[in-house]
Amino acid sequence: MQHDAHNDLIMDSSLEKYDDASSERKRSELDGGDDFDDDDDDDTHSEYAKDEASKDGKLARANKRSRRHNWQPKYESEFGLIPIERDAMSADVTLAMCGFCKAFGREGRYEQLIQPELPVDSSDNKKRRRRSLTTTKFFRAFRVDNIRSHLQGAHPRRWTEYEMLPKQEAIRSRFLQMQGDFQYEGLPVVDDVLTASALSAESDIAYAHAQAHALGQHAQTSVVAAAAAAAATAVSAAPSTHPQVPHTTVATSTVSASAAAVPSTTITPMPVVRDTASNALRYPAPRSQFDYEKHLTEQLALDRERLEFEKAKFKQEVELRERELAQREQMMEHERGQREKDRAASLEKARIENSKFMRLAELLREAVAGVNGNASAGSVV
Repeated sequence: MQHDAHNDLIMDSSLEKYDDASSERKRSELDGGDDFDDDDDDDTHSEYAKDEASKDGKLARANKRSRRHNWQPKYESEFGLIPIERDAMSADVTLAMCGFCKAFGREGRYEQLIQPELPVDSSDNKKRRRRSLTTTKFFRAFRVDNIRSHLQGAHPRRWTEYEMLPKQEAIRSRFLQMQGDFQYEGLPVVDDVLTASALSAESDIAYAHAQAHALGQHAQTSVVAAAAAAAATAVSAAPSTHPQVPHTTVATSTVSASAAAVPSTTITPMPVVRDTASNALRYPAPRSQFDYEKHLTEQLALDRERLEFEKAKFKQEVELRERELAQREQMMEHERGQREKDRAASLEKARIENSKFMRLAELLREAVAGVNGNASAGSVV
């Protein structure tokens, strides 16, 4: 009997553990599957961890509910999340994607986490699966701790740089739009190094001079090459100065080759006519080098004129504003004087009406007194 009771207790405890584990897994799947379907969580748990989780199931569920958050618009700039799907009725975000995974991919530290698969126990009904370390991370339940753990684990370097940026949406979105480091190949080398955060006029001018110098050298090289090619073509097209050879070397070689091919035919070489006008049109003279200093001086003069115009315009606007304020002040003074006059007239009118009323009251009082006197005199008689 004791042995049977002991077996019953063991069976009941195992069934309770299995029920707690299965119910916890179902709740997690209904809540979004963060605890069992997260790519950054380690699914190799020991039996001791399972027992502890089953014992503290209620506490874990309470903590999980307290840590779970709904979607907030600030997550886009704070964590670099990209909303993918929204609810048709409430327009709430139901699926979001990691912007770091999309822009940069996962970093190389994840290669160290790849481990050989362990032999699967036939009694274990939980299928072990290898998670891909190169896929993009998606979030259905937006828990801040899960998002931070993914960013710190999958993108440690990029996340550190992202956190150092100011909390401005434009700057952070521009950081995520970069698909990699800048390519500096092919850019002109400039000796001017900016040592301050803000650019000064001297550094702008030095940079412009260096860039203009590099462009001028490139243009000069191309012009020299074109001039050399034109000179070579002109020399090859010009007739020889020797009196016995009036044709060019090319014409001679062509004639000799034709004569060797057809010995019975007499071929007379045709002299080449030199057209100076056509050569001048075909090979124009190289243009003068662009004077960047003159262009910069003209641009500065135009800027100075524009600033002078803006200054004069501002002065006129200030004068008009002051004139308008003076006119408004005069109107207010006139209105105040008019109101004072109206008030004085109203007081004078009220005083006249009061005097009339007092005079009428005196007349009524005298009339009543006279009537009373006549009545008393009649009664005495």
